Amino acid sequence: GVATALLCAPLRACSVPVFRYALERWNADPYVVTLFHRGELSAGQRAQVERLRSLGAGHAANVRWRLVDVESAADFDGRMRELLESQRLPELPWLVVQSPATRMEVWSGKLTSLAEERLFDSPMRQEIARRLLAGQTAVWVLLEGVSHPTEENADDRTRGEEALALLKRSLAEEQANLKLSEIEEVDIQQGLVGIDPGELKITFSVLRLSREDARERALREMLLVTEEDLGDFPQPIAFPVFGRGRVLYALVGKGINAENIHAACVELTGPCTCQIKAQNLGADLLMSVDWDRLVRIPDDFEKPLPPLAGLAGLGGPLEERDNPPELVVGIGQPSEPSGTTANAVAPVAVCRVPAEALPPEAPSLGMDGVATESSAPRSWLRETGISPLLLGMLVLFGLGMIGIVLASLRIIGR
Repeated sequence: GVATALLCAPLRACSVPVFRYALERWNADPYVVTLFHRGELSAGQRAQVERLRSLGAGHAANVRWRLVDVESAADFDGRMRELLESQRLPELPWLVVQSPATRMEVWSGKLTSLAEERLFDSPMRQEIARRLLAGQTAVWVLLEGVSHPTEENADDRTRGEEALALLKRSLAEEQANLKLSEIEEVDIQQGLVGIDPGELKITFSVLRLSREDARERALREMLLVTEEDLGDFPQPIAFPVFGRGRVLYALVGKGINAENIHAACVELTGPCTCQIKAQNLGADLLMSVDWDRLVRIPDDFEKPLPPLAGLAGLGGPLEERDNPPELVVGIGQPSEPSGTTANAVAPVAVCRVPAEALPPEAPSLGMDGVATESSAPRSWLRETGISPLLLGMLVLFGLGMIGIVLASLRIIGR
């Protein structure tokens, strides 16, 4: 019946791998930058706001501005009052930056200090973008454990080295053993993949992120708010980043194991079972990348995206970046953030778990941004590390049973 069709429609797969479909099609959700002020902004403050807005827009950063006058009843509603009160009597004008997935705070401070915080860009985010644009399946960011030992986490440093070695070893095995499914001709004809399918390959790399790196403070906070309780864990945390800077989910401490790494790799390399971004796992990072222009689409492929036009969208020429980490071929022990690549390939069916609906966004004031759907990431793999693939299969089974029941009721009704 109609109900069954509507229920099952989002689960109809396209054969393009998740990582490639996400790179070509899923625009990053915007981070909300709320500026609280009292009355009219001064000429200098308005100029600074416009400069910051252009910094985001000019570098294709996924941000959306919201101006809130605390003296305006229309602007300063209950939700905005609660957000400002959580800032503990800030000095206006005051900025709060929130994640689109969890609405958790990434950064807050004076209007004059935002430009110094590397909020819109950083060396590691540039490197992540470079690798994803080069065709890597995912860049795994390993956030190191806390560096100040306590009685509870004294061995976290050792755990970090063990986690790094295990992550690299597991990714090397995944690259060697996984194989990509063949992309169906109908999907190629419909333009669902913008490069020759023969060019697709499975490649993973690893970047190490210190919790003490001042240049990457904003990135660290963005990663820790992709799920609601990650900031409570002092252990190392691994984040697979794919598409246009999208974090699939976090593996924490003992959850960084071969089984969970395999589940994430299968999730990323399997066919895109649901083309609707909001129905897929993940949370986006804030990155200053013009993805539409930089994703490589050959001229002989018909696809509604502009052709590749260089890497200027990364915030400046590559040679001007702040000591970007070097891409290292192969699996090895890095002294600097390093990566792994290999020429293996991969298939396997993937089940996708629908995301919970988020509350509607408050009105955007002073900016022409449009609120977009976001998916609330699950707190998967803590110390025990439950597999999202297994949970996804159970959800898919439940949806199928509901469809069968609805169809049966419709037949009985006749």
